Amino acid sequence: MFALLEKQTQSLRRYHPKAQMWMSPQGFNKEWMDEFYALMKGEPAWLTGIVFGPQIRVSLPEPRAAIPAKYPIRRYPDITHSLQSQYPVPDWDPVYAFTEGREGINPRPLGEATIFRFLQSYAIGFLTCSEGCNDDVNKFVWSGLGWNPEANVVDILREYSNWTNPGPGGS
Repeated sequence: MFALLEKQTQSLRRYHPKAQMWMSPQGFNKEWMDEFYALMKGEPAWLTGIVFGPQIRVSLPEPRAAIPAKYPIRRYPDITHSLQSQYPVPDWDPVYAFTEGREGINPRPLGEATIFRFLQSYAIGFLTCSEGCNDDVNKFVWSGLGWNPEANVVDILREYSNWTNPGPGGS
């Protein structure tokens, strides 16, 4: 894969000289992750950074420790799924969980804030993985914390509720 991405980066930069190449080891098993870490030690010049997203089977601190510091890691958190996901809902009633399925309406403001803050130091920036309006509250929480990581979650939710329901005479 590295050889292919290097060629694609050369082709891309021919037309877009400032373009960057970011890659994600999503779906890699242990053997592939070990090979990926070994290749990263070679510090490929064509690579800008790494994306940490769903289907990466290790916790974020592991790749941060294994990948040279010159490569930033950007988070691509799965805020949309509640089961079989990057950050499943803990201690969820199994009957309710299976009734709702993987993509139920899932506002988790305090849980998302905890995830955001706990892993913040391992990466720079983020782009949330979203698949619909079921996770709008979570998107708003992540965006608010991205703007100000120390923001009060209740204040973020008040802002969200005022934006989504401006009240009488609002637009």
